[in-house]
Amino acid sequence: MEDQMAAIDRAMAVKESGQGRLRVLVADDNSTNIEVFSRLLKLEDIYDVTVAKDGQEAYDLVKANMENNQHFDLIFMDIQMPNLDGLQSTRLIRKMGYSAPIVALTAFSEESNVKECIASGMNEFLSKPIRRRALKQVLEKFAAIPEESETGSTSRKTTPNKTPVGTPEKEPKDPIADGAVVPKINGAGRPALPAAVETQ
Repeated sequence: MEDQMAAIDRAMAVKESGQGRLRVLVADDNSTNIEVFSRLLKLEDIYDVTVAKDGQEAYDLVKANMENNQHFDLIFMDIQMPNLDGLQSTRLIRKMGYSAPIVALTAFSEESNVKECIASGMNEFLSKPIRRRALKQVLEKFAAIPEESETGSTSRKTTPNKTPVGTPEKEPKDPIADGAVVPKINGAGRPALPAAVETQ
């Protein structure tokens, strides 16, 4: 785990500095998951990240922001959390009028789980362990993120396409884990934790 965190830090160090404009809320009751996911967001130049430790706190934060005429541009919501789980929290958040994207974070990727997430009001689904490329695809679908050119300069790209989720997208073999204690096993029967962070 320490090697993985160090690899993420090295990848962040070589990126150009820049402040992301997106306001993101991440709801997860696992502190390690939060730390790794926040670092992955920083790799995409997203620094304005608010953390909720459960679904109830996520709901309260969204409500308080809306009452102050503020909003989160994107919410990443873990499914299994204490007090309110991710599905219950999403239903309540939608009920009070929040319309921006909510993305599920869960280790369960069966079709029935995906349908349950969408039925609750979520827009997209990310399967754990979270891979950087999969996260980047979600950001490209729902938000404006920096694009790196061959010369290393950056420009911002907005992709308004918000197509509904079908089944989880196929992802590369080498994932960046989100802090899960037990890594996923790939088709070859070996742990899928990376030796280094995928930076492309």
